[in-house]
Amino acid sequence: MTIARPKRIAWQPGRGSIRRGELLAGRVIESIDDSSDVTILLLHGIASTQAQFDATWDALASCGTVVIPDLLGFGASLDRGRREFTLDDHLHALDDLLDVVGRGSGPLFIAGHSLGGALGVCLASRHADRVGGIVTWGAPLHRSAQSARDHVRAMGRVNALTGLDTPLAQITCRLLCPRPRLARPVYRAVRPTMPIPVLEGAMEHSWWSYIGAMHSIILDTPWQSAMGPLIDAEIPIHLVAGAQDRVIDQELMNAWAQRSSMIRFELVPDAGHELPIVDPSGCVEHVRSVLTQQCRSRP
Repeated sequence: MTIARPKRIAWQPGRGSIRRGELLAGRVIESIDDSSDVTILLLHGIASTQAQFDATWDALASCGTVVIPDLLGFGASLDRGRREFTLDDHLHALDDLLDVVGRGSGPLFIAGHSLGGALGVCLASRHADRVGGIVTWGAPLHRSAQSARDHVRAMGRVNALTGLDTPLAQITCRLLCPRPRLARPVYRAVRPTMPIPVLEGAMEHSWWSYIGAMHSIILDTPWQSAMGPLIDAEIPIHLVAGAQDRVIDQELMNAWAQRSSMIRFELVPDAGHELPIVDPSGCVEHVRSVLTQQCRSRP
């Protein structure tokens, strides 16, 4: 009997040019509308790169200039000699790249997957005076480091052993990440439906960039102090997650949505943690909805 291989998720490379700041490289898609002063920043998840945002996301260029960086220590922004990856380091690197691209005078919209969503909330809080809206998919917004660890462990034994700051995670990362030929078959076996460029991007980091991002952006829960200024500034926040996503804290996200009319929590039926890769068209519409909401509220 022949066993059918799982079908890989469709993926096409996006357009745009690579721009480099002091610390980051990113793909920039110039706005199709010359009159638009909007900037849209897309932030990938941990152990990933800008490749997770494929050609489907190019459609956002009809709304403004799209900036898709490789986060500090990942992809084309990898620096294997660097050991420090604090929250301020990540925010400074993003600010620098936006300055290089040209922020313009219009609003900044931030959308992020997983770790990128938590980082986006922190960046938005720093620039609450010019942020037009935020979208997150599967953002690990937790009450405490212990809560975050519990949710990762709930994803299964493999994630519990290799998805946190465990000795096995360190050994795996230091063994596989610098050795693509050895890592490729392992990643393909573990995640057979993921597009090849997304899988290859999962290798493009160091142990230090991985664990630094894990601690400073997820386990230290800096998003909690960032939410207040965003609510005070009446910035639309759209928290999206798959109904089967065990990384997120549904109860906590729902509580935040009940706390402020500016926060919307949406569960996507039958979806897991990889929404921007599995359903990019649907996620693009999430961003469009926040863009529309903000534009209607502008004088």
